[in-house]
Amino acid sequence: MFGDIDALLYGRDGDDKLYGNEGNDILNGGRGNDFYYGNDGADTFVLGQGDGTETIYDFEDGTDKIYLEYNLSFNQLEIVKMGSSTSIKAPGARRDDAALELAILPGIDPGLIDETDFV
Repeated sequence: MFGDIDALLYGRDGDDKLYGNEGNDILNGGRGNDFYYGNDGADTFVLGQGDGTETIYDFEDGTDKIYLEYNLSFNQLEIVKMGSSTSIKAPGARRDDAALELAILPGIDPGLIDETDFV
């Protein structure tokens, strides 16, 4: 799915590819393992527990933002290095569940990701 200037892009159930173009786009893939390409502008990428693992290409620290759905907060997240990428995880639905991987940010150092990157 492609957007124009300041696009609001929603995916459907399944694995979607969302492409923002110029402007400040909002990308929400819904359920499935989605691929986000924000391109130019200050983009917002939506993450939610149980929506699958989103891969956010071209995340720009200090410009782009991540929006957490379902009452998630930054303090609940685990942000870890995974090869040359960053993995963002949230607690499982039950206490004994493993953490759920919300997103992968290829080429981003986890030390760059902090509370200021979230809205």
